[in-house]
Amino acid sequence: MLSRSVSLLILLPAIATAQQIDATWVGELVGPAQTACVLVVPGGAGNPLAEARTPTGEPIDATISAILVDSSWNPVGNFHRMDTWIEFPAGSGTINRCGPYPGRTFVMDTHTDALGRTGVALPLAAGGWSEGPVVFKVNDNPAETPAHDIWPLLQLQVNSPDINGDRVVNLADIALFAGDYAGPFHMRSDLHRDGVLNLSDIAIVALHMGAECQ
Repeated sequence: MLSRSVSLLILLPAIATAQQIDATWVGELVGPAQTACVLVVPGGAGNPLAEARTPTGEPIDATISAILVDSSWNPVGNFHRMDTWIEFPAGSGTINRCGPYPGRTFVMDTHTDALGRTGVALPLAAGGWSEGPVVFKVNDNPAETPAHDIWPLLQLQVNSPDINGDRVVNLADIALFAGDYAGPFHMRSDLHRDGVLNLSDIAIVALHMGAECQ
């Protein structure tokens, strides 16, 4: 299994009653060591990020975790998970999350704990695909150093039996898979993620046929 720890300091302005207060930083961010692809399924029956694969099929842990701290390196506890997320780029696939507001962003699994820890490890409830990479954001600010240097993006990709990203697995996705199978290779249909399109991939489509966002 491959993993990488990238220590980040991310300056995140926080404003209360129109006054600047102590800033919040991210003291540590852990993501995949190289390009990792994880299977997502509408309804959330996909793979946890720990069960991702490289483009050639090697298992890789793509779990994303972060530690939020203040400017004195004290942990920021109970920071709301809805204010911290990963975001896939626009125009790179059909990724589309479940929920009342479809989109390309996925919030943390939990609020920060007493040690400021949070992250994304659970299966993503979504359809569609994306070649990534993703940016880690807090309060809609991308990761930055105190010198305002932008940190590298996280090399996470996703694909799904819901290839077209309409949040339901149906015959329209079978048609897209058939087109990819007969044409040039495309990662969106390599659901088994081993670098080739074959019957193991169509079996995953069949397994999740009818899956939809709840």
